[in-house]
Amino acid sequence: MNWKGKLALAYAGDYEFRYDFHTLISSTSFIGITIPDELTDLRTYELLERFVSRPALFELKNDNGSRWFVLK
Repeated sequence: MNWKGKLALAYAGDYEFRYDFHTLISSTSFIGITIPDELTDLRTYELLERFVSRPALFELKNDNGSRWFVLK
């Protein structure tokens, strides 16, 4: 997994995502992104588009009441 992102130091009261990180992770598996129950499907897609560089690679699955974004 090649993961690039931004961090906010919320624990120090800084909520702006101004710090970059980059990591390469090997020997791992990705099962998907869990969706909290309180979010609507529309809101989950909005957040996916905001935080994922290629959201078209994901689809929303419903598994016994639990929702996940999984790779297509």
